[in-house]
Amino acid sequence: MANASPTYDQVYLKVKNGFTGDATIWDQVYEYIRLHPNDLFLISPNRIWSIGHQIIYHGNLQLFKRLLELYNEKNPINIRSTTNDKPKPKTILDIANERQEYYKDQYQYIKRLFDQDTFIEACKKDDWPMIDAMLEKDRTLINEKPPYCSNYFIHHLVRYGDVRKFDEYNLHNNPLRLDLRNADGKTALDLATEANNQEIITELTRLLPVRERESSMSCELREDDRREDTDVREKNNQSTVSTPVPVRSSVPTPTSVRSPVPTPTSVEPPPSTLARPPATTSVQPPPSTSTRPPATTSVQPPSSTSTRPPTTTSVQPPPSTSTRPPTTTSVQPSSSPKTVPPQVLKNLTCTLTKKIFADPVKASDGKTYERFAIKEYLVDNRLSPQTGEEMNDEFIDDIATKDLISRLRQQKLLP
Repeated sequence: MANASPTYDQVYLKVKNGFTGDATIWDQVYEYIRLHPNDLFLISPNRIWSIGHQIIYHGNLQLFKRLLELYNEKNPINIRSTTNDKPKPKTILDIANERQEYYKDQYQYIKRLFDQDTFIEACKKDDWPMIDAMLEKDRTLINEKPPYCSNYFIHHLVRYGDVRKFDEYNLHNNPLRLDLRNADGKTALDLATEANNQEIITELTRLLPVRERESSMSCELREDDRREDTDVREKNNQSTVSTPVPVRSSVPTPTSVRSPVPTPTSVEPPPSTLARPPATTSVQPPPSTSTRPPATTSVQPPSSTSTRPPTTTSVQPPPSTSTRPPTTTSVQPSSSPKTVPPQVLKNLTCTLTKKIFADPVKASDGKTYERFAIKEYLVDNRLSPQTGEEMNDEFIDDIATKDLISRLRQQKLLP
């Protein structure tokens, strides 16, 4: 008899009395509801409230969250179950509202839970006016669901099967998360493949490389590394031919500076043209402009004679080096694109500190934060600052972001 399972009334009284010093009370309640899930909001004939209503009254949000995990669409729960209060019955949201002076986080969580519940119910019914109205008020609901519901909005869109609806709701500023998995562990692409909906499969396949863009961005950064190495080599080469630089700077127009490097070598056969590499490449049709580089020695009249003296002095040293200065000047202007794009910089900045990450971690909402900042945030608020979903205290080092910041700093693209 000592090991007999407690009755409903025994469990109800324990919850009603609240914490009385026995830390095992709440574990006993959890175990009872696990075995009797229908009793959470059951009201016995001689009671006004249920066990679930009493849990909220006493502010045991952690226990309530654990209990929600016991339910699913095969074993449903009605969080809108009311008390038998007269004249107006109460929901757990009403009770949480009355008690929010003591349990503010609980009220925020349950209010959000009710919104999520309403939203997903509208998704199940394809109630587009209701869906639109709710998303207009709070766009973040698009990637949320209660813990007891099987599918997110994206999974309902795949079930609905119209790719136009999918595109309508997949907005750039708050896109549908393609990585969300339903209760069966399936993504939207998995469900579309099962349904053989080729239009949605094509659209999802097109959108999925968004993640790959991050890796391609890393490839671009590696390409920047290679370009920077080239720049360094070019600068070193420029330093070996520093004397011709003033001659080049006397060129009145920048057209000759923008000429590609390989072109002068392609004009090597005629020695007369070799004496004026930059000019021939930049203004190939009118040869008269080819006298611009040697303009300091003699002006245009005898182009052949005026060009030969510079041929022996400034061009005779390795022709490749004489073309180096234009090379470096052609690379210098390209340094302007070699900055971190605004969207990348935004991804490397913590939404809480507004600073570039120093110790980035992935939180339970799938977003990256500064470690100390998200820990401080979660002390007073358990809802994600970005998605609004419930968060726990589990963090994973975001190595990819940290490495990316390190590479950008090595390239002096970040402070």
